[in-house]
Amino acid sequence: MGLTSPSITGIDRRFERVFNFQQQGGMAGAMPSFAWENRLLDEHREVDSVWYVAYGSNLHRDRLMCYIAGGRPDGASRRHVGCRDSTPPLEEKVLMIPHRLYFARLSGSWGGGVAFIDATSAFSGQCAPPTALRDSGWTVGRAWRISRSQFEDILAQENGRSPGEVKLDWPDLIQAGRFDLGSGWYRMVVGLATLDSVPAFTFTDIGPSSAAARPPSEAYLKTMAEGLGQCLPDWSGQRIRTYLDLRVQGRIDQ
Repeated sequence: MGLTSPSITGIDRRFERVFNFQQQGGMAGAMPSFAWENRLLDEHREVDSVWYVAYGSNLHRDRLMCYIAGGRPDGASRRHVGCRDSTPPLEEKVLMIPHRLYFARLSGSWGGGVAFIDATSAFSGQCAPPTALRDSGWTVGRAWRISRSQFEDILAQENGRSPGEVKLDWPDLIQAGRFDLGSGWYRMVVGLATLDSVPAFTFTDIGPSSAAARPPSEAYLKTMAEGLGQCLPDWSGQRIRTYLDLRVQGRIDQ
């Protein structure tokens, strides 16, 4: 599919009109204001937004913000440059993903395996509210509403590329539901649902057979556990540990 970025010509023209008004002095005695620009930015981000559904370390808000605003997450050795747009997520939701969570590869930053979902099998149902764990074939997802450019920049950083190097054809992606970036650990972009009329996507490896299973480090598990505690405050520490232990052990029959 082609690689293009969405047009923002309309909002650019509105910004130009606001800028020209201010350059000309606006109303007599009025101080220049950025209220209009801020409102236009908010309007554009509403139209341009997408849900990024995290299921691994990006369940944790602070860890996700290292990808967005730059920084090094606690327990990891790698520092991220951040997105071109460093604005925090607009909102968040929690849902259950009907794909199995597993851990594989060896992260030099975390010192162990990292999380993936197995999206090679047929979609086993619709995403659901986290009212029940169902079974270990389901995965907790924390959906972050961000701009499409932020999604592209997080995807780029997850695959060893720089922000701005990944451009998705969003109309094609929304229609097809999947896209293979071609290389990288998280090369598969997978459509999951539509939440509040906004499409929800995640990314993962091409499948469990592409890399050897490997347990995560304690630091990685701690980050995931804290992220689960943030988005599921009703879950006890024991329930979170059980959720993670089952998936680390690959015990999908429980």
